[in-house]
Amino acid sequence: MKSFYPSYSDVLSNMDNDSLWEEILSFHNSGNDKKTIELSENLSHFGDWRGSYMLGYIYEDIAKKFSEKMPEEIDRIGFKRAAKWYKKSIDQGAGCSAHTALASYYYYGLGGQYDFQQAYRYLKYCIDDVDLNIVQCNKTKINILQTYIMLGELLFMGYGVKQDISQAKKYLLLAADAGFPAAYLGLSRIEKAGNYYIKSYLYYIVGYSKAIKLSLDKDNQQMLSGIGGKFRVFRRDGIPYEVTK
Repeated sequence: MKSFYPSYSDVLSNMDNDSLWEEILSFHNSGNDKKTIELSENLSHFGDWRGSYMLGYIYEDIAKKFSEKMPEEIDRIGFKRAAKWYKKSIDQGAGCSAHTALASYYYYGLGGQYDFQQAYRYLKYCIDDVDLNIVQCNKTKINILQTYIMLGELLFMGYGVKQDISQAKKYLLLAADAGFPAAYLGLSRIEKAGNYYIKSYLYYIVGYSKAIKLSLDKDNQQMLSGIGGKFRVFRRDGIPYEVTK
């Protein structure tokens, strides 16, 4: 005998995408990853980039937490899974946040291999297609400013793109004006490379001071983007700068 009550799958099929997204956010905010993943897979199946992006975000978060507990065993499989979903969300129409996430995957070699050309490609989307001056969401602004730090290094070092120090300084100055310590430390390296040692030292002191202050501020940890152990400049994984371009 067929049940009088509709199954959960029937309920989902009759929900519009926005309602399903609100349900996903509710489970995500309550910390229920299992339900968040289940519903996000449904939303992704309906062709909505938000479902795919949430899956990337969840799997990346799981991989990060595992890697923080076991730093000698980075969860490459978890990061690869996250990257797959970020890529799908972009194919479905996702914007800057997904592009930044996928750029970080290639930039930091989270899957076990660096690809600076791909990183630059995804970073450029946020620069070319997004006007920071009209962005209302603070989280989105932070994501865009994070791209400036990564772009600054790629352009300064000539990784994945022709070296352009003036452009590197432009992006880093924008991120520095917003308060990112890594941007100041990046500017310090650029000035040092140009033999401007006093300017280099001043940028370093400001960046180092800001990094210490932010490390004590639990509400603004995103501002530490690009800072690694003992305040390494740019790369959190300490990649040697002689890496093949």
